[in-house]
Amino acid sequence: MNRVLEHNSPRSFLLNWPKLNARGLAEASWSILPYAVVWVLWCERNDIIFNNGTFNIDNVIKRVKCTVWGWIDIVGKAVDIKKDHTCNDLLLSWESIVRDVW
Repeated sequence: MNRVLEHNSPRSFLLNWPKLNARGLAEASWSILPYAVVWVLWCERNDIIFNNGTFNIDNVIKRVKCTVWGWIDIVGKAVDIKKDHTCNDLLLSWESIVRDVW
């Protein structure tokens, strides 16, 4: 997973995103995560530049997780994937939900 931080461009970051051996909510969340990160960072950048916003890492992490939750519908089968889960599950239990299963 250390490879995630070894990229010098968004393109490289997205093309080299590591695979996760998981299914369901974990698989869907992991596959969407790099795009959500880039999107939220872009939005944060614009807020800072155009609205004199401030960068708060905790808010960025929450926004990324909530964006992932919202975008899961794009993956398909969202009803099955989201069944028995809420956005709060991703916010509060990310590490136990989105994990590599070998």
